[in-house]
Amino acid sequence: MNIVATGAGKDSDINIEGSDISGRQGTALIADNQVNIKATEQNHQERSTNKSSGFNAGVAIKVGSGV
Repeated sequence: MNIVATGAGKDSDINIEGSDISGRQGTALIADNQVNIKATEQNHQERSTNKSSGFNAGVAIKVGSGV
């Protein structure tokens, strides 16, 4: 992959911010002025709420004759 910024002198910049750039056979960044690469911060926020309720009851009965 080739990225070229030429012909405008000092205005021929390449500005890359928060991007993945890759080529199978390499990557060339060519500019008449500056090549600026800036990383960005990645944020991920997740929220979950779990609620559980239930009811249990038990009864035992013994029937018999006492001798």
